[in-house]
Amino acid sequence: MLDAVEQAIWADVQRHENGCWTWHGQSGCNIIRLLAELSGKQLPVLRRMYRMPKCVLGKECVNPDHVGTAEEWMLRNHGYTLEE
Repeated sequence: MLDAVEQAIWADVQRHENGCWTWHGQSGCNIIRLLAELSGKQLPVLRRMYRMPKCVLGKECVNPDHVGTAEEWMLRNHGYTLEE
């Protein structure tokens, strides 16, 4: 069960059919990292994150699955993932 803070955060996230998410709340924090933690995804610490090549919205997208490290970006750009 989500607490009131988590509910307020998720209420400001709009999910699009293309898989992208947009944030309609106040800025001032790293919302992608916050959403990743709330959804159980671990983002690397102290590493630069890049928008994945197939992300339609670009900078507007806050879906943590649409960002990755330089290695992940290169693999996805050529049609691979780290798991393969």
